[in-house]
Amino acid sequence: MSTLFIDIEGSPAQELSCIEMDNFTREIVDVYHAHAYCDASIDSYALRFIHGLNLHYLYREGFPSERDVINAFSKWYESKI
Repeated sequence: MSTLFIDIEGSPAQELSCIEMDNFTREIVDVYHAHAYCDASIDSYALRFIHGLNLHYLYREGFPSERDVINAFSKWYESKI
């Protein structure tokens, strides 16, 4: 049996991460970590000063939208149940 710990940064979501931990051994079983690009005008203060997310990185490496990163996470999560 395992437990999932989920963290989402930004509004809209720009970073979504999840750690799956074994309840008995307390070892990390799996990790999900992905980013989504968003226009800087939506949340520029949080992007730069709170979340520390780099817009150039998000554009190059991230999913095109919050919906895309959530859909990818949902597929990962479905593999856990």
